[in-house]
Amino acid sequence: MGFPVEVFETLRQNPRFREYLWSTDPFAWFKEFMSLVRGHTAYGDVFSRVIDFLFERLPGSELHSPSLVGCGLQVRWLYSLC
Repeated sequence: MGFPVEVFETLRQNPRFREYLWSTDPFAWFKEFMSLVRGHTAYGDVFSRVIDFLFERLPGSELHSPSLVGCGLQVRWLYSLC
């Protein structure tokens, strides 16, 4: 595990941080974080953890909701950084 993974996991496991992210636009933070991690050997690991985090809310979501479409577009953007 690299330092970016440890940072992400620490933040992800913090209930207050999770609550804050889901009350705002989590993609804004993730875009910034992923742009900082770009080029690091742990990028792929962090990317997969971010995707898992973003999609953990999907089981209760409607499949055609605007937020799901937006989520797909954001994932595409994150993937383009690889």
